[in-house]
Amino acid sequence: MAQTSSDEKDAFEAAKELGTVEAWNAFLANYSSGFHADLARAYLKKLSEAPQAAPAAPPAPAYNEFPVAAGSWGGIVRSGPGQEYRKVTSLDEGDDVTLLERTGVVWNGFPWFKIDYGNGRNGYQWGGILCAKGTAVPGIFEACRAQAAATPQKPQTTSKPKGCGSGRIKVDGKCLTKSQAIGYCGPGYAPRGGKCVFKHSQPQKPRCPPGQVWSPQELCHYDD
Repeated sequence: MAQTSSDEKDAFEAAKELGTVEAWNAFLANYSSGFHADLARAYLKKLSEAPQAAPAAPPAPAYNEFPVAAGSWGGIVRSGPGQEYRKVTSLDEGDDVTLLERTGVVWNGFPWFKIDYGNGRNGYQWGGILCAKGTAVPGIFEACRAQAAATPQKPQTTSKPKGCGSGRIKVDGKCLTKSQAIGYCGPGYAPRGGKCVFKHSQPQKPRCPPGQVWSPQELCHYDD
C-alpha cells in the first residue's frame, strides 16, 4: 500500500473539519484514489442522504404599535426605567396612561415602559403594574381590571347577605363562584378575606435590602 503523504492527510483533515460537499469535492479533485479518497466519498454519500434542515423561521417582528392606551394599577412613576431613578409622581389605581415605548430594562419578569400620564407629562413605570385597554401589549397583563371583570348579578334581597351557599365566596359583599370572584378582582389581584387584594405579599425572609422599602405595587424599591 502506497504511503499517504503528509499533504494528503492535512487536506483530508481540513475537509473533515469543514464537513461540506464543497470541501470533500475539493479534496477528491486533488486526491482521487486511495484510502482517504474512499473515506471522502463515504462522507459525501452520508451528506447526500442526510435530511435537509428546514429553513429557520424569520424572527418575530418587534411590537411597534405605540402609542397605545393603557391603565395603571397605581404606584410610582420614575424619571427613568428603573428603581434607581428619582420619583416623578404617583398614580392611583385606574388612572389612564398612554404607552409610548417599551424599554429594554426588565425587572422581576416585566419590562419598564415610557408612559404619558396626562397633559404631555412623561415618565417610566414598571410593566407589572400596567394593564392594556383593548390591545394586548407584550410585557404587561392582557387587560385592565375593569375590562376583565364581568358585572356580577346583584343578589335579589333587600338586605346584605350574611353568608354564601356552598361553592360560593363573598367578595365586596357579593356572593360569587370562585371563577366569578377571580374575574371580578381581575389580573394581579386575588379574592382574600372578602376583598380583592394584590397578589404580591411582603417577603418574610429575607426582608428588603438596606435602603429599600416595600410597597404592593413595586415590591422592594428605593424610598423616595
